Amino acid sequence: MKKSSGLIQQSTAAPLAVGVPLGLGVKPPIPAAPRLDEIEKVTSEDKILDLEIDKLDDNPYGPRTKYDQQEIADMLVSVTTYGQLSPIIVTEGAKPGRFIVVAGGKRRRALALRNEQGHAATIKGVLRPGLTPRDLYLLANEENERRSDHTDYDRALVWKRLLDDRVYQSIEDICNEVGCTRSTASKILAFNDLPLVVLRVIDDNPKSFTYNVVQEIRSLINATDEETGARFAEEISERKLSVRDTAEAKRKYLSRRPGAAKRGRLKVWFQATADGGVSVVAKERKDGNLFVVEAAGLTTDQKRELTATIEEYYKANAEKVST
Repeated sequence: MKKSSGLIQQSTAAPLAVGVPLGLGVKPPIPAAPRLDEIEKVTSEDKILDLEIDKLDDNPYGPRTKYDQQEIADMLVSVTTYGQLSPIIVTEGAKPGRFIVVAGGKRRRALALRNEQGHAATIKGVLRPGLTPRDLYLLANEENERRSDHTDYDRALVWKRLLDDRVYQSIEDICNEVGCTRSTASKILAFNDLPLVVLRVIDDNPKSFTYNVVQEIRSLINATDEETGARFAEEISERKLSVRDTAEAKRKYLSRRPGAAKRGRLKVWFQATADGGVSVVAKERKDGNLFVVEAAGLTTDQKRELTATIEEYYKANAEKVST
């Protein structure tokens, strides 16, 4: 199956290596990252800048990929009516004269919309120099976690970018920073392995797709094809299916496969020892993916080999299998 991660945009920001091994296998200590409340605190010593909207760039390591357009419109009304009540926080961009928005992305988008409507707009900001790519990620992550509008899709995209740019050296480094297990991180990163046709559906409504839901989509694609997976994703998005409902909907898709109604028990022989065979029965599980192998006297490795053999036979002879 051809897989794509075409929706993932690469950042041009200079990477920061975290946890690179030193001599004798000792890793350098990871410096403490600045806290969001620390950089957002504006004092009388801070210089307030008037920044041109078109010289501001999004945080390349910001987890958030989607903004609710109604929220942006409401913010525009508020800023137009009451003015900008607090400055945004920026740091130096990759090019001279450009700035990266660290905090205040929604306000920037609201004023950018006003700018597009023909009104000259600048935005007040405070410069926080010297922030690293790791700082940019952790600050944006803290802001989004605080507002509870983070999605697994957001995490998948930014984690891949962080790994590609070598901001973090491994999944474990990310897990240590954000406090998740490697298993969960791997499942979230699996978004990036989905076909482009499915990613486009998810990109339109990321809140409907947790990593558990995506596991069901990947399972269906493995049993069918990418187009079926895309239709399944569209149904999940339109009907706002829960994880349980998604699993049930997947079973219905699998039941409509050619030959699915004819599938049932399959008796095969497996040469378990040099001087004899073992009679086994393989049954398809309700989720339509794996096989339950009933056989006595086999080791775990032999059962695993048997299951793989049956799966290959089952896929090649679906129309010939009868109950």
